[in-house]
Parts: sequence; structure tokens; C-alpha cells
Amino acid sequence: MQADAPTLLLPDAGPLITLAYAQAFDLLLKPGWPVQIVDMVPHEVTRNQTPTSATIAAWVRANAVAVLPTQTMAKQLFAGARFRSCAFPPPDGSAGSRSRDACDGNARAQRKIVSESAAARPALSLPCFPCCIPSTTKPSVEPMPFTPPTIDAIRANRARLGDLVLTTPIRLLVDHALDAAVGASTRVWLKEELFQRTGSFKPRGALSVMLDLDAAALSRGVTGVSAGNHAISLAYCARVLGTTAKVVMPKNANAFRVQVCRELGASIELVDNVHQAFARVKEIEASEGRVFVHPYEGPKTALGTATVGLEFIDQTRAAGVALDAVVVAAGGGGLSAGISCAVKQMSPSTAVYVVEPEGADSLSRSIRAGSPQAIDAVRTIADSLGAPRCEPYSFALNQRYVDEVVLVTDDQIRDAMRLTFRVAKLVVEPAGAAALAALMFPLRQRLEGKTVGLVVCGANIDPQTYAAQLLP
Repeated sequence: MQADAPTLLLPDAGPLITLAYAQAFDLLLKPGWPVQIVDMVPHEVTRNQTPTSATIAAWVRANAVAVLPTQTMAKQLFAGARFRSCAFPPPDGSAGSRSRDACDGNARAQRKIVSESAAARPALSLPCFPCCIPSTTKPSVEPMPFTPPTIDAIRANRARLGDLVLTTPIRLLVDHALDAAVGASTRVWLKEELFQRTGSFKPRGALSVMLDLDAAALSRGVTGVSAGNHAISLAYCARVLGTTAKVVMPKNANAFRVQVCRELGASIELVDNVHQAFARVKEIEASEGRVFVHPYEGPKTALGTATVGLEFIDQTRAAGVALDAVVVAAGGGGLSAGISCAVKQMSPSTAVYVVEPEGADSLSRSIRAGSPQAIDAVRTIADSLGAPRCEPYSFALNQRYVDEVVLVTDDQIRDAMRLTFRVAKLVVEPAGAAALAALMFPLRQRLEGKTVGLVVCGANIDPQTYAAQLLP
């Protein structure tokens, strides 16, 4: 092996890695770099510390190595190559602050390991990463420990939620107009989460967070950001748990949803856009001591949304049905994260598809990039799906369990709203029709003849807005 050839390090982190590795992967990616295959790097480092993306990038620059984020990707790119274990250097402070001599020593030791095992593997010249990156890189992001909810944990959480949330019904749709839209041989089952308390799935996640708050935290109240459904949910959850909610909403939020929030006792602040809403909620958190309940991020939120998938599989199995696929809408990815996690663990052969509007495609962008991404603005009628960015934990679950993310146009969502009204007799908001839109358009041919479950996620819409969307 050439002395100056870069080394490819493969972190031993299972099928999904920490955000730090994802960020480093994104920072260092550049095609055309000659690579020698070497060893997998243990995810844990000495002193039980987890390196940040900055630490990884600095180590790469200093040691002429490259980091590939997953074993799965490595095996796909380098089929037949063999791997052995090697050590990641301990991060004593910042990797960039270590002396060059120390880094050179680590590099020599690393290359010695490589040399001893190189005879067992051919040298490869494939796209990988540069060993040096400019100083004007993206800011580092601290990794979030990633532990998917287990089915036992999801079941226990569903039991804890009790009758504060409903086990929403499922239904097989049979109608000739549906046959024409999705294929006569396709069987469509609805999970009618629009009948959940507050008109959407949102209380499942919010309550899963708030039930763990101690008395002191509950007494200070909660806060959140929402275009409507999460705001309504926080107002409901605060009421049933005996506390208060202050919610920040964009000024273009549906007036009906704002009214419902206030009727449930929430205090509402309106700001120009959802980006400003997130900034304002941090101020409320700091000044009032309220607990921020994120609309779609975090392990407890995912534990709550996972109960939708748990129920869906349990209910269809009880009906003697095996779902070939489940389709769910995403607005940040919290619902799809939980549902996909539950479905894939309970029924690994069931494909999980996520749908986003073309004008709010943060999850689709994130999956393509391999790390959480943001969008500059929301441009869709499905305002409930208008998250400004993906977040680490929900992104990680989606990346692990979702088979594919597809996009639909606003006109396709409108067509699905009309069909939902006609064949299911359901009045749904645009987000609630997005899963059907995906089945009618981008997924139609792929899922024709299959048994497909659609999650109808919400129906918080006023008559005037609903009618305006349905008119040609």
C-alpha cells in the first residue's frame, strides 16, 4: 500500500450512525479519491466519549483517512472486501488541538494495521472522500444517541396513554371510483386517525412527552410551535394534565385551528413564519421556564407516534389481513418515524412509504443528503406538512425504517381530498389526503394488486377552506 494513500474507516455503528458521522460524511464527500479498503472503527471511543463531526473531520484531515458512515453502505460499495477491527483515536479535547506529531504517530500506527491486512484484500480506486477540507465547513452538530423504540416499549406506552387517546378505527374501502383511481386489484385499508382526540394523531406524541414531566415542570406549563394540529394537541394535553400551554403559530395558520386552540385554553402568539416561530419559542422557554414540546422530534414523541403503527398492524392482523405496504404523510417526519419503526419491527415484509408535498420536502431532501436538511419556505396547501427542517432523531428513524419517500403536488392532494370525500365520506384536511394522493399517483403502478394501508392523519379544516380546495 502506498504510504500516502488515504485510509477508509468504517464506524461499527450498525445500520444507522450517529448524526456526527452523517455530518462528517456530508462534509467530506468528494468523488474521485483513490481509496484502500481497511478496517471498521468502533463507534465507542475511549472514555466512553462520542466524537463530534468536527472531531471526525479534524482526524480525517490530520491522518489522511476517510470515513464511510455505515457498514451496509460499505458492503454495497465494496462487495467481497474483508474488514478487521481497528481503533479510533481518543478525542482528548478537540482533535484539531492535538499536536501534529501525535496525529502523525496515530496515522503511522493506523497504516501499519492496514499494511498487515492489505494482502488479504485488493486495492480499490473508487469514489470516496478528500483527506483535507477547507476551513469554511458547515458547523458541527453534536450527535444524538440513537435507540429505536422496541415493540414492548411501544405497547407499554400505549397502555400508559390509556383513554387519553383513542384506538382509532380501520376500514376496508370498496368503491368503483377508488378502483379506477388506484387499480381494481388494489385493496385499501384506512387507519382513520382523523377520529383521534383533537382531530389528528398529535396527542399521542405530546402526551408521551408530558406524562413524564414532574410536578414542578407541569406547573410552569408547556410551549410549542405549530401550524395548527400540534397547537390543538398541546392545548388539549395541557387541559387534561392540569397545566397551561403557550403556542407560537405562523400568521397564515388556519383561523379555525387558532380558534380551537384558544377554546381549549391555550395562549397563542402569531409570528410571520414558522422559522420565526421556532426562534420565539426558545425565548418563551428561557423567560418563562415552560417545557418545549417539539411537534415531531425526540424519542418520546416517536414512542407516541409509533402507537399508530402498532395499532394498525394489530388491527389488520385481527381482521386476517397482512399489509403489503403502509403509506403515511410526513411534515418533519415524526409520525412516519414512529409508524415505520413499529411496522417494520412487527411486519418486516411490509413496505413503508412516506409522502411529502413538493413544496415541503424536508424529509426527501434529508434522505437524499444523508443528514437532516432544511427548506427555505413552505409552499403547499398541506400546511400541517410544512415543517421547516428535519431533526436528528426522527430523521434517523425514517432513514432506518422507511423504504422510500415520494412527492405529490398540491393538485394531486386536492384530487385525493375529493376522492376521500366521495368513497370514504370523510372530510379531511390536505395532509389527511396525502397518503391516498401518493397511492393514486407516484405509487399506483408499484402497489397495484397489493394490500395497502393508508394513514388518514388529520381533519382539522374549516368548511370554507375545505370547499375552496375541492372546487375545480
